[in-house]
Amino acid sequence: MPTPTAGAIYNSGTGFALFEDPKARVEGDLLTVLLVEKTQAQKKASTSTSKDTSIDIANPTLFGRPLSRDGTPLGEIGVSGSRGFDGKGDTSQSNQLSESITVTVVERLPNGNEFVGWGSQRWFTEFSPTGEVLFDGHLARGNDNYRAFRYEWTGRPSQPPKVIASAVKSNITARVSWNGATDVARWELLAGADANSLVPIGSAARTDFETAVTAKSTAAQVALRAYDAAGNVLGTSVPIKPTTE
Repeated sequence: MPTPTAGAIYNSGTGFALFEDPKARVEGDLLTVLLVEKTQAQKKASTSTSKDTSIDIANPTLFGRPLSRDGTPLGEIGVSGSRGFDGKGDTSQSNQLSESITVTVVERLPNGNEFVGWGSQRWFTEFSPTGEVLFDGHLARGNDNYRAFRYEWTGRPSQPPKVIASAVKSNITARVSWNGATDVARWELLAGADANSLVPIGSAARTDFETAVTAKSTAAQVALRAYDAAGNVLGTSVPIKPTTE
């Protein structure tokens, strides 16, 4: 039995069962994808032309009398002709390109799905146990990849949240975003006379990329503080002065 090379498709540790579903579903199973592209074109043309021609020359007169012999006109002439053309032609063209790529199931997820990395093609795909594509993505052009794995990911930006705020009469509305932060569940609005005297005056659940929090206040400085679902503080923005309208 050949010795497996690290990173190769061949894997001597792959299990074997006498009766089992032949679909690739465990780590090390081979998955072959067939790429088939077909093109077909057809064109037909037909042409039909016809032409009829006739010329009639009346019998001339001589000294005021028709030219004739024994009452039969001698100079009366008639010519007619007809011609036609029918033609047709057709062309057809067909092409077929077939290609296959064999990869290895690199990860079986806890829910039974298979995660596949497409080698140097920068693509990765998650399949259901029945072969349905559930997730398909790729790295940006210029990035190399050999194998792909899927893990839980938590983003915690090194920069503080970004905030803008406006004051209308006795209300302050602050809008906050924290690009890359994945665990934010709630935002708390802080306000005070200066950066050292900020206190909570309102809060709101995180919504999409940007969250707005409004509260009654005429404070000179505001900031937003991020909390996760367990109530832990994740970060606080730099205090700013609300703009007035």
